[in-house]
Amino acid sequence: MQKQLWSKLIIMLVMLIGFLVVFTMMRGLVMERKSTQREVIQEIGRNHVRHQVMLAPFIAVPVQSTAPCKDPKQQGFTCTTQMLKVITPKTSDWQHQLTVSDDQYGHGIYRPITYQDQLSITGQFVPDTALLNPAANQQVLWDQAKLYLGLSDLRGLRQQPVLTVGQQKYVFDLPSDSEESILPMPYTRVALGQLAKQAKIEMRIDLSVMGMESLAVQPVGKDLKMTVTANWPHASFFGGQLPEKNITSNAFTAVWQNTYLTNQNTQRLIHCISSSKEAACQDLVRYGNSVDELVYLSNQQDSPFYALRLVNPVDVYLQSERTLKYAVLFVVISFAAFFLFEILKNLRIHPIQYGLVGLGLAVFYLLLLSFSEQVAFVWAYIGSSAACVLLICWYVSYVLHSVKRALGLAVILGSMYATLYVILQSEDHALILGSVLVFVLIGVVMFLTRHVNWYAVGESAPQPPFPPSLPDQS
Repeated sequence: MQKQLWSKLIIMLVMLIGFLVVFTMMRGLVMERKSTQREVIQEIGRNHVRHQVMLAPFIAVPVQSTAPCKDPKQQGFTCTTQMLKVITPKTSDWQHQLTVSDDQYGHGIYRPITYQDQLSITGQFVPDTALLNPAANQQVLWDQAKLYLGLSDLRGLRQQPVLTVGQQKYVFDLPSDSEESILPMPYTRVALGQLAKQAKIEMRIDLSVMGMESLAVQPVGKDLKMTVTANWPHASFFGGQLPEKNITSNAFTAVWQNTYLTNQNTQRLIHCISSSKEAACQDLVRYGNSVDELVYLSNQQDSPFYALRLVNPVDVYLQSERTLKYAVLFVVISFAAFFLFEILKNLRIHPIQYGLVGLGLAVFYLLLLSFSEQVAFVWAYIGSSAACVLLICWYVSYVLHSVKRALGLAVILGSMYATLYVILQSEDHALILGSVLVFVLIGVVMFLTRHVNWYAVGESAPQPPFPPSLPDQS
């Protein structure tokens, strides 16, 4: 009867809503595991090394000025004040060579992406004329001139940076505890002395530094160009300017150059150094305690960074989350296949049997999440999908009273899982592939049911009269 048909459809709808709740809970489990991963990676960063943010090198020179004291109590006396003058590079060229790995550090099943950065900085400093020819009441203390290089996590230094000027080499060192800090971030510096008094200083800085997940540079000067090459093809870029990039199957190269950003940061640096207030440096030095915080800060207006983030393209939690987006579609297709068997083959399938098949499909996502944390995602996907297809095929062979029909359903599910994996790997075309898949499925259902008289579905076939009439014996 039509009433029985509508009753079954309503039961199927209620079951689908129940499975939607189940899949929502599974998505919550995926997010919980992902959150745990981030916490473990942050703990690794606290114990080993975090992301790195660098502040481009600059020279600070103390300048003493004498003038009549402004304090009325000291009227008639001369007072001496001292402030730091900043010299930034006229030109500089940064060459980063990143060696990226995801097995340097590990904590259980969690392994963050780390990198070894072989960095070479070449540049030219040209002191202002006002410093080379000071006023009569000023004295430039060239013997106290120092070159500074900011680095957010000094634990990443494999060795102290080396400055080369001409044929001379100078090793950077850390500020002493008694030395007054001039930046609200960690830094290393080298004493230049009278070397800073030259009209033009050609310099080169070489250093090797380790970091985790992200690298950012706050450029200062008049013209700074930065090139990053890495043996890792997967990176996202953020900050005040996006680079020109060339990405291949196993590496990438990115190039930044922006005079506006470097000059803006130079003004911020001068304001920071010349002011004794910490608030004056907030717009310059923002590196955060985690990569997520760094990205958030960089997304604010007037971001001071050239920055990149190394990402894992086979992040199991991202892949699992994307897989769950198609979970309800899988259940709908399976239910629709069962329903078509009922209609086309005149079978009777109980709602509990629908539910068991749906549970067989749902357990795939738990298997995928748990195994993908231990083995490569592709093998976890193949194993989990194969196990679920075989289980459902075995069960359905009894429900449909035919091994042939069960194999047909297995082929449908296997094709669905294979198609889903292709969609997961095609990040840029996932939407169009998913749309085509839904379109094809609707077309298949239309084709199979094109001759079905839906008004007659569920109606009982006409029964012969009972008792049957006997043939006329006369």
